[in-house]
Order: sequence, then C-alpha cells, then structure tokens
Amino acid sequence: MRPEVTQARIIVTGSRAHTDRDLIRSALALARWDLGPLIVVHGAAPGADSIASEWARSYPHLGVTEERCERRRFSPGVVSA
Repeated sequence: MRPEVTQARIIVTGSRAHTDRDLIRSALALARWDLGPLIVVHGAAPGADSIASEWARSYPHLGVTEERCERRRFSPGVVSA
C-alpha cells in the first residue's frame, strides 16, 4: 500500500500595507524547500495576502486557498478594504 502524500498548509497573514515582495517570496520558498508541496492559505486581501497568492499561483503544483476575512462580523465598525 502506498503512503498518502500530504501537503503542508501555510497560512499567510499580514498588513494590507505590506509591500516587501522579496520577504514574503523568500519565506514561502524556504517553506517549500523544507516542507515540500504546499497549500498557501490567505485572506484574499491586498498586501501580504495578495503577494503570497501571486507567488503560489506561479507554481502550478502548489495549492492556493482563499479564506476571506469576516471583519465586519467580528469587528463591528471596521471598514474592510
């Protein structure tokens, strides 16, 4: 019987104002090197989330999952970008 291949799930969170693409790309590349196949989970927001999504989608063998933030539900009065 063949062992099941699993993918590590990496959750990316960060500031919506984050613009350091090299930092996020380097961290994800290191995780991919250490863990093998990845599923990148992000909140589909501008900034860190979108950088991570862009990086993951450039590798067809990696998974990408968007888990949108429910800011209005958990933080009344907060305006989502």
